[in-house]
Amino acid sequence: MQQKDYEKSAKLTKKVYLINNKHEGTKKATQMYVDRFDLTKKRNLAMFIRPTFKLVAEENGQIIGVLRGHRNELGSLFAIPFYKRLGFKKTTGIRSWKNLPVKFQPMKKLL
Repeated sequence: MQQKDYEKSAKLTKKVYLINNKHEGTKKATQMYVDRFDLTKKRNLAMFIRPTFKLVAEENGQIIGVLRGHRNELGSLFAIPFYKRLGFKKTTGIRSWKNLPVKFQPMKKLL
């Protein structure tokens, strides 16, 4: 991911979340989460580019996928069936972030 990709990547991440996970929390919590991808706010931009790695998948010059994360942790992937097809297993029950009541399912794959 290059700096020129930030805005399109954030918009795609927001769109994919709303398609796959909009029922994972209250309407207010979901809105709070997707508002984090409004990169016109400096705080949101800093949070978006903070991960150790940021990758995009492109097809015909268009961003079609986004992956962000830190060592041993992936982010911006929202569909549990996708992880299962790759051999990931659920590690705990569904959880919520402390500062944002949006649910997530921790998963792990041993290599």
